[in-house]
Amino acid sequence: MENDYIMRQIKLAGEGIGMVLKKKVSSETLGEIQKENGEFVSRMDLILEYLAKGKFDESFVLVNSLKYKMSVLDFQNVSCWFIKQLKHVQDYHSEKLTNERIDHYQVLLNDLL
Repeated sequence: MENDYIMRQIKLAGEGIGMVLKKKVSSETLGEIQKENGEFVSRMDLILEYLAKGKFDESFVLVNSLKYKMSVLDFQNVSCWFIKQLKHVQDYHSEKLTNERIDHYQVLLNDLL
């Protein structure tokens, strides 16, 4: 019985380490969302589309809506991914997407975590 308990603890510790090391965000992580026309689309694709079109508030809402649907760790990974994406498109939308705006999004994403 002790061996089973120790093995479960080792397994749980390994799973925890695996989650910490897993920082890659995929479309499976973010799931799908239903658009106005009724079709389902990858949330990741929609976020990236909004970012490319300069719809930063809309993309933020899609990310922030996951806050209470995911574990804290998964949401932190998604938040970091989103902030990196914002910084990546900032060169193309520098007049609309300032460092202050990115910082504001980051603060809002970290609220209540």
